[in-house]
Amino acid sequence: MRPGAAGLARGVAGGGQRRSRPFRLSAPDHAELAPWPYDISQLTDGTDEPGEPSDPANDCGPASIAACLQYLTGRRPHADDIRDAIYGQGYRGYTYAVDLADYVTHMWGLAAEARQDAHPALTIRAALAHGWPVVALTQEPGYTHFCPITAFDRDGVTRHQVLGGWRERLTWEAFEARYLGWLIVVTSRRVDG
Repeated sequence: MRPGAAGLARGVAGGGQRRSRPFRLSAPDHAELAPWPYDISQLTDGTDEPGEPSDPANDCGPASIAACLQYLTGRRPHADDIRDAIYGQGYRGYTYAVDLADYVTHMWGLAAEARQDAHPALTIRAALAHGWPVVALTQEPGYTHFCPITAFDRDGVTRHQVLGGWRERLTWEAFEARYLGWLIVVTSRRVDG
């Protein structure tokens, strides 16, 4: 694991469990989660409370989860409100994969897991083929970052770059070079209607 990744991936003391069972699903050679809410940005997502979000620079995890929840349920929580629900009002600092997955499960009733995964391509292919959102922890130049993976094909992945709210295409090689070993997989299907 790269420097800094261990701290971001860990849960708070006594936090959730990590699971290592692999998906045992066959996957097609491409899949896309659509329509995906690419307009969600960690910098402008806001809050339901008066004032500004507590720490938008570190809201990539909550913004990623907000996008997954909007995709699955049609309801859009604010990133700062997700942070507040997990860590308390006004918390500033990193968010952690285990805590984000636990939030999805306990606050929204959807199955989610944070997983250390040495083979992200297999998990991403299987999950997206079933319509399940995936959030990956990556190393960017100068910072670590959570982003939802919204599509894949033989050449690479498309991710929702929540630092600004846009689509970004990466080859599998570029994605795996940035990947820090943690995925959040929401194993629930989209609610249509």
